Amino acid sequence: MGSRKKILSLKNIAVAAALFSFSVLLPEASAENKSHEVGKSSETIKKNLKSMVRVMRYTADMVYAKAAVSGHVNPNGYFCPKGEGAICNDNEKIKMRCGFPDATPDGIIRAMDFNIGLKEEDKPDPDTPWVYVYKEWNKDATQILVTQKGLPVPDAFQSEDEWTYKNQCYIFYNTPCFQDPNYSKFDGNVNGVQFRVFTDGC
Repeated sequence: MGSRKKILSLKNIAVAAALFSFSVLLPEASAENKSHEVGKSSETIKKNLKSMVRVMRYTADMVYAKAAVSGHVNPNGYFCPKGEGAICNDNEKIKMRCGFPDATPDGIIRAMDFNIGLKEEDKPDPDTPWVYVYKEWNKDATQILVTQKGLPVPDAFQSEDEWTYKNQCYIFYNTPCFQDPNYSKFDGNVNGVQFRVFTDGC
């Protein structure tokens, strides 16, 4: 009984923290913020990106904690965020990697439950001020790149070339617990998630 009360208490704290975080952070990162409109300053775009990365980081940490509290035992499987005993369909399950939302559309993007559209060169812009690009290099290395609508589609990724990250304007979410067997200096946070925000091209 005591442990159940503790879990309920953790859930209440999590809900309160989520509401507070989103009320504080999302005004700058909301779908109502037409950041792609002509005339938006570079500083505003940078500020919006930094707000969005805080929301993404918070989401990743919350999913990690929620999975742990609910007894989710497969750190690389799919997690149903609805709660204990609930059943999720395939469009609701969150893909996990070492306990965190994976760097995939059905991972961190689905976990955020936020209007971020997939940006592709051969398709019209999504009806949202936020877009993402999904990069898949192999089964162990994927990335989600998030930026604001109207900005160039980012093409940078984890690389040994210094110029790769120059003149960019986006958020980089790397494969959780990523390790490069050839270039250890380009590893992400090997114990968790890696976010990077590039704003020198905004």
